[in-house]
Order: sequence, then structure tokens, then C-alpha cells
Amino acid sequence: MIVLIDQEKKQVTVSSESSYDIYNWNDLDSISKKISSKKVYYVTSAKEVEGNDVLSLLSKCTGKECTIIEKTGRLYLRSLFKGKLILRGQEEDLVFNNKIDFKSFAKFGGDPRECYPDLDLYLKSNKLEIVDECDIPRIKEEEAAKNKSKKNSSVLSTKEAEISKLIIDGSVDSLMSGDYVSDEDDGESIEITQSDLNSSRDMNSDVMDNLRIAGRSISEED
Repeated sequence: MIVLIDQEKKQVTVSSESSYDIYNWNDLDSISKKISSKKVYYVTSAKEVEGNDVLSLLSKCTGKECTIIEKTGRLYLRSLFKGKLILRGQEEDLVFNNKIDFKSFAKFGGDPRECYPDLDLYLKSNKLEIVDECDIPRIKEEEAAKNKSKKNSSVLSTKEAEISKLIIDGSVDSLMSGDYVSDEDDGESIEITQSDLNSSRDMNSDVMDNLRIAGRSISEED
């Protein structure tokens, strides 16, 4: 993760593999949620520093205080894999049901590598990661936002599909001439013929006659 502070524009740019965000440097709460307790590259020095160090610098530049999240030292394993992930163990397997299924190191009574020889391989291949307990609320919030976005996109796609079914292809002339055929998803088709249109006209004529008999005056334009 890279952090760039533009003192002229008073902006902070945070870039990662999955996002690129620009903040007003007075918006320390949002910046804190993004980089607090993480390792970041502060490009003015080209050195890896603590995100909290950057927040401290911003506090000095702006004169504002922000909440800095300190690491607890309590470590957890979490999956970065979409869906269920199983880490084979010497005695029992470790099952991660989703990306917010955190496994505490305390559960293993020590270094989990002793119980799970393939752990380093999973970490290097970005299938698992080690996080501090203070990172858990932020990760849950980010995953919830992603799931909400996917759900909204799914609902929109469904509505678009429903609307597309209502759109009639072809010209009005082809519809009136009885040449229009509507294809449904089930493979069936409905044909509107000229006799159907004539029947509709006859029905309208009967209604007009009945209304005239009842004493109501209706013009042909109506």
C-alpha cells in the first residue's frame, strides 16, 4: 500500500492493489480507517513505515487529532479465498468458511506451522493472511461493503432482464399485419393474427352501440 501526501493540494492519496483513494488531508477519520495498523510505503521517503506514523505526521500538519489504532499482538488467520478453504493439518483440518472466518493463534497453543506444515505455502500464495485483532472490524466492514455492492448489481441485472422481456422487437406495421411473433424463455411463441385484431374492433363496435342505446352520445373521435 502506497501513501502520498500532497501538501500543496492538501490531499492524501492511498493506493493499493484493489483501490485508489484520494482524501482531503483533514479527513483523518477516513484515512485512519484505511491505513491505521497497516504497513504502508510513504513515497516521500521511499521507506516502509507504520501507517500510524503517517497519521501522526498528518496530525501535525493539520493540527487535528485522530484515533490511532494500536496493534494488540493477538494474531489471527483468515482466508483470502472466495468460498470455503481447507488447510490440511497433522491431526485435524482447519476450515475457513469465508473471508471473515478468523482463527485465533491462541487456539493452536503456539505457532500454527507446527500443526499445519502447508501454512507458509498458503500465505505465500495469498490464500491466507495473518492479521492483528485490531484489523478485524475494518476487514468485516470492507467485506460487508463488497457484498452489498455485489447484491445491488445482482438486483439491477435481474430488473434489467425483466424489463427486456417487455420490449417488443419489430415495427408497428409488422404487429398490425399479424407478422409479429413474441419469443418467450420457455420456447413457446404467441402469434397475433389479423382475425384477433378484427375481433377487437368488433368488440369495440358492440360497446359503442350499447352505449348509444343507453342514450349516451359518443363521437367517433372519442
